[in-house]
Amino acid sequence: MDTRAIRCFQQVYEKKSIHQAARGLFLTPQGVSRIIGVLEGELGARLFVRTPRGMEPTLEGRYFYEHSRPFTAQLLNLQLGIQEMKRQQQGLRVGLACGVLHVISVERLQETAARYPEFHLEWVEDFNENILKLLQEGTLSCGFCVGPGAPDGFFRQELFRAPVCAILYPGHPLYGAESLSVEDLKEEPLLCLNEHFSIYHNLAERCGDFGFTPHFAVKTMESSLIRRFCQEGRGVGIDAAIHPEEPPLRQIPLREAAPWQVALVCPQGREKEPLLQAILGSFACEG
Repeated sequence: MDTRAIRCFQQVYEKKSIHQAARGLFLTPQGVSRIIGVLEGELGARLFVRTPRGMEPTLEGRYFYEHSRPFTAQLLNLQLGIQEMKRQQQGLRVGLACGVLHVISVERLQETAARYPEFHLEWVEDFNENILKLLQEGTLSCGFCVGPGAPDGFFRQELFRAPVCAILYPGHPLYGAESLSVEDLKEEPLLCLNEHFSIYHNLAERCGDFGFTPHFAVKTMESSLIRRFCQEGRGVGIDAAIHPEEPPLRQIPLREAAPWQVALVCPQGREKEPLLQAILGSFACEG
């Protein structure tokens, strides 16, 4: 029996919602439903019934929850102990979500870590979703992540934020605006980072709040391509205001767009360690 399936079951039990459990576990609702279905198959019993009030546990579900809690608590203690041993052997492994290096200086990180020579600093850059997975697996000590959330059981402190802007080329009807509404993007071809980036999902969600589906003409992995294609007049660029403005292009703030945020994320309790305290102090919120 997969211990991750047991933790998934416990989240659904406690939140009474597959969708809320999925958000906390950074899974899709379909993935959570599939995991619960496999677990029910292994146990030969139904664990939940759907009701208007949410996911209600069956008698077997209540029994399984009560008896699985001590097991997962003991397993967590074992994992934490082994991770502590690995930390002492491996040093500090830091994850950097794509885009973070535009605002977080590796040189400053290295200078801060140098004050603690007992730690060997390693860092890796990857998509934000992968950094979060590596943190949950215990492969990373901490991560500089993008977005407002963090997995359950993890500490998060915001270090940087910037507004999300529309990038306009000369001659576009909105070029002279001081600020724009998300609603102004309704009929526009948009140039944006792709589905691996939070800015894409945040914008799609905000457009949905205004009752329309955005038209993404270009989805890329490179912010520089957004500006290049905007310069060519292919559409309106969407990006965080973390790059210098490149005249004649203009960066115009989107009023209702969620800000682009960078936060330090680590397992709860690790933030009290001297080196992580020093890193937090070195990168105090600058945006």
